[in-house]
Amino acid sequence: MDQLKYDQFLQWNPRGRFVVVVTDQDSSFLMSKALKIYEIMWMEYKAVNTVVLLPDSSGNYTVLDLYSGFPYQNGNCQIVKEITLVVQWVLENNGTFSENTNSYPSKIPNNFQKCVIKTAPVGFHLFVSLISAETKEDDNTVYEIRGLAVEYFLLSVSKMNLTVVFLQPTLNPSVQAFMTEGTKLMEGIVDVLVGVISLVPIVVSGISEPSIPYISSAVKWFVPCPKPI
Repeated sequence: MDQLKYDQFLQWNPRGRFVVVVTDQDSSFLMSKALKIYEIMWMEYKAVNTVVLLPDSSGNYTVLDLYSGFPYQNGNCQIVKEITLVVQWVLENNGTFSENTNSYPSKIPNNFQKCVIKTAPVGFHLFVSLISAETKEDDNTVYEIRGLAVEYFLLSVSKMNLTVVFLQPTLNPSVQAFMTEGTKLMEGIVDVLVGVISLVPIVVSGISEPSIPYISSAVKWFVPCPKPI
């Protein structure tokens, strides 16, 4: 998985559909292994469309069980506490599914039940503006951020019933600042970057997924014409 994610040819696609096959026959640990596999795929790689294929828990060797997790259901926010049997594969008669169902059902709900989305604002005034910073009793600072590059994001998360928690904003963006914030995204410290984001490969790599820009600007570099060697 790491080789796919960090490959220089950018083969990684977290929206892809994954099948993980467990060949262990020890039925006493199969479910816990399957849950751990899904947790790793989701928490470390953000691959939500993962199916774990197991031998049938009842010992029926003509049946394979397909399990998956649902991060934002049953009151859970991101954390997957259990996996669900999606469908079974019956090996008889050249193999068929036990029922006509989608092996990869939708995992993204319309209502996120006020789950927290950790957000790193990056930009400069008018696009990203710090309105206030209030330190609470637990020494955590609550930042209120607005601006042209933030308003559409706030409308979106309000519609999806998400709770935005802004980290300390980066108000003097530079290449180094972009890389620093991008590292937070890769390590799971933040869920999303919002603001003025440079869409160059050194900042937006194969391990992040930019949205479609709704405000864009181009920068041209003017340098002296080189002389022939």
